[in-house]
Amino acid sequence: MKILTVANHIAILEELEKELSAVSPGSEIIRETDALMAGKYAFNHEVDIVFAEADMKRMNGLQLIQFVRHKHPDVKSFLIGTDEDLSGFWGVVSEDVTGILTYPFMKKTIQDTLRKNGL
Repeated sequence: MKILTVANHIAILEELEKELSAVSPGSEIIRETDALMAGKYAFNHEVDIVFAEADMKRMNGLQLIQFVRHKHPDVKSFLIGTDEDLSGFWGVVSEDVTGILTYPFMKKTIQDTLRKNGL
């Protein structure tokens, strides 16, 4: 499984990668701090799951997920961030978003979220 993780904050990416590696040890995890570069990567490579920080520079997480879904309509997609970062997205999250994960990430929460979505 190929997992694309995208966030402007490297600490968030490091923690998410650590937990994802524990939950899905055989997966390839691609870490990107620039949403536009992540979009380019997803356009040129097959990805199974996208975790995108809600509040990013240049392109927010929802915009990135929608962009990736144009190329990979079946990709599982998750918005990530703090409760404060995600507060502006609760009412506008579309069918493009599979789920939401709040920071700080916990192994059990990630396991439950992935399992709930058939992963």
